[in-house]
Amino acid sequence: MKIKFFAWLKETISEEVNLQIDAPIKVLDLKNKLIKEQGEKFMILNNESILVSVNLEFANNETICKNEDEVAFFPPVTGG
Repeated sequence: MKIKFFAWLKETISEEVNLQIDAPIKVLDLKNKLIKEQGEKFMILNNESILVSVNLEFANNETICKNEDEVAFFPPVTGG
């Protein structure tokens, strides 16, 4: 699974993480796995304002992710 981070998350966490999973998991479980395996800096992903997409579609904590998916985390976007 390819996991990408955008905006200030890229600077805080990483640009990209590749992760192998044995079975499909919920986004919430993926966040917890990242925290456990990659370190405390990933705790920011539990912030309610952080958005997530799976395969370029908005997702939530209940969305199921598979090993071949691309998951992206990003802060809210505002425009002007």
